[in-house]
Amino acid sequence: VYAFLAPTRAVVGDIVREKELRLREGMRVLGLSEPAYWASWGLTHWTLLALSGALCAAAGTYPFANSSAAIMLAFFWLYAAALVSYSYTLSTLFTSSRVAGTAAQLLYALSMLPGFVLPAVYQYGSWTWYVACLSPPSAASLFAAALVNWEKVAE
Repeated sequence: VYAFLAPTRAVVGDIVREKELRLREGMRVLGLSEPAYWASWGLTHWTLLALSGALCAAAGTYPFANSSAAIMLAFFWLYAAALVSYSYTLSTLFTSSRVAGTAAQLLYALSMLPGFVLPAVYQYGSWTWYVACLSPPSAASLFAAALVNWEKVAE
């Protein structure tokens, strides 16, 4: 989960910096359409986060030897897509890129806390796990907890 902290901060910073400098308005004047704008940023940011996901999946094959590397890679790529949306949502809250980067890190860290706490409180899940999965960092933490449980069962 921490591997995605810096890329998420960068994504939020990129969007807020463009908003701060009013670059999007300039591109719109030059004829750039909204779908093309968001598709280009979405693909760029997803690629950045997908690289982090591929590295995490590759590194995860050692501690999670009984788990499928393909499933981990698929999860991390889907997680990257969720983080792009999460980052774009966070970027609407800020007008200064300096504040946005720091606040995005703090909000990311706070939003992953339920994913760390819930497995200790409700080992076998409950309705609170579903609510926690609405936040991508918590969902990733819960996925890691599920992987640890699967590894224990496999041994």
